Amino acid sequence: PAKGAHAAPPLGGTREPRSSLTPSRCGVLVINRAARADRRAWMQVGVDSLRSAGWNVAIVEATDGGRTVLASGGGSGVTDGISHASYAPPWGASESVRRLGRDFASLGRPRPASEVRYYYGRPASPPEVGLVLSNLRCLQIAVRRGWDWTLILEDDCVPMGAVGAVRSGRWGAPEVSAAWRDMLSTWQRTVQEEVLGPCHMINLGASIFAEDAQRQGSALVRAPYYWCAQSVAFSLQGAAWILARERRLRGAVVAWDDMLTVLAMGGEHPLEWGRELWRRHYATHAADSPMVSLCFRRRLSTQLSDSRIQRSAGASSSAGRSDINLPTVLS
Repeated sequence: PAKGAHAAPPLGGTREPRSSLTPSRCGVLVINRAARADRRAWMQVGVDSLRSAGWNVAIVEATDGGRTVLASGGGSGVTDGISHASYAPPWGASESVRRLGRDFASLGRPRPASEVRYYYGRPASPPEVGLVLSNLRCLQIAVRRGWDWTLILEDDCVPMGAVGAVRSGRWGAPEVSAAWRDMLSTWQRTVQEEVLGPCHMINLGASIFAEDAQRQGSALVRAPYYWCAQSVAFSLQGAAWILARERRLRGAVVAWDDMLTVLAMGGEHPLEWGRELWRRHYATHAADSPMVSLCFRRRLSTQLSDSRIQRSAGASSSAGRSDINLPTVLS
């Protein structure tokens, strides 16, 4: 398909009531391993800032996929209902890499075969299995709490408004706390102003091809193709939608960000790999519809691994947090 061929139609067109998003009725869950105290220290800045603004915030201990795989004998066993080789490429590794290379080239984003093979020509890795399990756990918490919306953050998330301070090593600067609050207030305001009718998921982070789906004056667009998932919000209906398909997802595990692209686009996924994954595993029946998924035309967050931040990995400042080892955080 040509670039933009899968751009979704504009939002709106109905007279349904607008969505509401109230901090006291929503949750923010941060996925973090206790062993990564450096990242927990970084995210604690955001946690404290958002709690002071009235959001329900909690840190969720991540499932250690690597440890569970080692315990089961090098990746051949089963952890929490998931086989660690649960999903092989649909046409075999070599043919899958060839088809994916063709699809990326046709989208105007060619990738070297080695990169395609690394990301798609293999079963899910132990850390990827762990992240899927961690996100499913967060969705279970969201449903139990009955939150209208739940924002799930990975512990390498950086609000765009904090990039400058992070680059210069000023981790504890006032603008970092303000950037966390601004990111959520922008999400809150945009949902209230633009979301009409049901919505399952909103990606606050990077999304490629979003420019193909934009409409004049709109901050939110139909999600065309996700690129990373360090900050994704799920409505209560969206969390329940995914958990209703949890058994199917556990039977065909791929990286969480790739899984979300398939759930968001279904049979309209720009990669044949994604369309096959939807058809063979995730769809409950032939006419099943994907999630109602949106993204911000201009992303609200990035990751600690962003090259603009990594370039200053050795930066330090007296205004920074002394308990954060910057090079370690970026690993």
